[in-house]
Amino acid sequence: MSFSEGMGVASMWGVSPAFDCIDVVNKANGISTTKDDTITLSKGQKKKIKEKKKKNASEEPLNILLAQAGDIRHVIKTLAQRRRHAKRPVHFYLSETTVECFARHLVLFRILADWELPIRYRTNVFLEVYGNANVQKRTEQYIASVAKELEKLLCDGEGESGMDDLFDFSLLKYKTRDELQKVFQTWSDKIPFNTVELRDKRLRTLYKDRYDFRKNIIDWDYQEIVRPLSSIIHIKQYREWRQSGTAYEFGDQVYNKPNRTMASYAEGKERGLSHLRRGFWCDIVTSPFLGFGIDSEMPNRHAAGLFEIYNKDAGSEQHRHHAVEVAVHNVLSYLYEIESGCIYKMKRQHQVYSGLGGNETTSGDKEINGDEPTVQEEENDEADQVDGDKQSEITPTEIYETNTNNKMEDADEEVPKLVKQNDGDDGIDKNKDDEEKRGEQHSDKAKDDDEEPIQSIDTPAVKKMKKKELTMEEQLAQGDGKYDSDDDEDEEEEEEEEEAKESEARMKVLPESQDTKMPLKQLERAPVVQKVEEKEEIFEETEVEKERREFEERAAIERAVKIMEVLSGAKIFLMDMSMSDLIKKPKKRYKNLFDMAFFSFLSAGVLGKDGDKIQQFFKPNAVVAVESVKHIVGLKQEQRKAYKINIDAAAKDKAKLIEREDVAPTFWWRDMPEKFVDENATVTDEKKKRLAEEKEKNKLRTKWDNGVAFYQFQS
Repeated sequence: MSFSEGMGVASMWGVSPAFDCIDVVNKANGISTTKDDTITLSKGQKKKIKEKKKKNASEEPLNILLAQAGDIRHVIKTLAQRRRHAKRPVHFYLSETTVECFARHLVLFRILADWELPIRYRTNVFLEVYGNANVQKRTEQYIASVAKELEKLLCDGEGESGMDDLFDFSLLKYKTRDELQKVFQTWSDKIPFNTVELRDKRLRTLYKDRYDFRKNIIDWDYQEIVRPLSSIIHIKQYREWRQSGTAYEFGDQVYNKPNRTMASYAEGKERGLSHLRRGFWCDIVTSPFLGFGIDSEMPNRHAAGLFEIYNKDAGSEQHRHHAVEVAVHNVLSYLYEIESGCIYKMKRQHQVYSGLGGNETTSGDKEINGDEPTVQEEENDEADQVDGDKQSEITPTEIYETNTNNKMEDADEEVPKLVKQNDGDDGIDKNKDDEEKRGEQHSDKAKDDDEEPIQSIDTPAVKKMKKKELTMEEQLAQGDGKYDSDDDEDEEEEEEEEEAKESEARMKVLPESQDTKMPLKQLERAPVVQKVEEKEEIFEETEVEKERREFEERAAIERAVKIMEVLSGAKIFLMDMSMSDLIKKPKKRYKNLFDMAFFSFLSAGVLGKDGDKIQQFFKPNAVVAVESVKHIVGLKQEQRKAYKINIDAAAKDKAKLIEREDVAPTFWWRDMPEKFVDENATVTDEKKKRLAEEKEKNKLRTKWDNGVAFYQFQS
């Protein structure tokens, strides 16, 4: 199995967890504005933190370069946690070598920024488009509609949800813009793209003669590479993705439509001539679980429980949760913090969505400063306050009771009124009302025997429309009111009886001074006009509806303010040139520009090739993060060791960088010390021995074992 055949030529996702870029830069420069989420601060300490944030605020933008990162995981997390630091504009520069990656960045961010959709739905759609080769039919249609919006954003500069102010295309060549527009056009659901067939060709090329034994190869890769480094990825999920391309499944959904955002072009030769062929050229061995599914922030004990392991290091070892749940928790946390200003905290153990909801206020200071949720927030954990989905104060036991003071039988004349359904006296009142109605019906039948029914020219469909017995869809389906000629005679007799009752009701509705022997047409038309007018008159907003409407308006305004706080001062520039291209043709715009850079394993080679020339593009004390290759499937052990040695030597000798392991975020690993230790729990001798062994192993961990190595330029 070769590396290029497995990873492909188009990088659609990263192979390391996301981290907060602003937090890393602040730590490297000695600025600390965040705190440990598990420590409760006093009011004086909270006040000092706020004052320190104001003092460190700056109007100079923080410029961050992301070189071939593969996705926007670092952008999302940095923006979501932006309120935790001093206020400062932040500019991201996304450097990619293919236009399909730019298109993916745009569509993924547009999904997250579709503020009209609920948070949970956006989270699921984002992960579905992010990691699945096939999507649902409704997702396919959604991608096609979003593609038209992005095409308009690219060509006319008009976008929705703040996309036009956030993304900047000024650094792209016109040729690249035209290619990007064509990519959006190919996302239409009318353009054929057979993901299953194209992916199967890739798999056959990868496995060659061992294609029929591919399950054994997948299990070997999992046990040797995936499980030791990221055991949170379940073997069934990894095996399913390797075979079908489906990584994130939610419920009993059917994923049978192609995910056109993964389509790309690869250059090759056929009969001695170079060709560009459209196909499925992204990763098929490493998996899309690494970017969001193997690490998570742990603000409380419940979040730490996502990585709980039963019977650790035993034959029956099993994770309580898996990578899909961790990915959902991460994306959900980012969106929740953007829209509410609060750190997302699970309120129930092992329930990822339990942190949604709260009381009517959405102040971000409460959660960021370490305050515990109130009793009201515990009760409303099923509601999502920032989406305006707070549950109504009307309980399920409330019903509509009609006002019978006027004693009229026509349902359109009755005024609905909200009352509580209680046991006891209400049952007696209901029985009395039922007896009165039965008495009225009995008197109506006696009158029907004496009087002759008035014949109507209305068809059965029209009669049901007038009596509001049909729904809106059924009314539209009736058309002009024509009906089958095979109607039963019994039904016709019943309709004639109903018609007689209706005519008597109309006679009662007419004023006493009006002559009851008026023409039939006038007799039928007058009540219809009267009903419409009465409908408009009796519509009144109740106190409960008014309170709910005011709450939704207040929540929507506050939510919009929170979102604008995150997006204001933020910019995302798309660069269609790599760092090597920039070194060959330097531009004044990029001189001493970047405060931080992230190099993926695909772009880290520039440190060894032109490491002595890249310093001209960075400010003094700039931070450089380099992605490791420990999670990549298909590399031999010798290749992994060579990568560490060569990159480390290039960073220190050529680029003159110094190690900064102290600023590195701590990503989850199997032998990680427990963050929330239960002091009352009994520790057996066997567990003490295991903890001692883990402690010794952790001492041998290096920056490459963490997943990302951090360096800094000397001032």
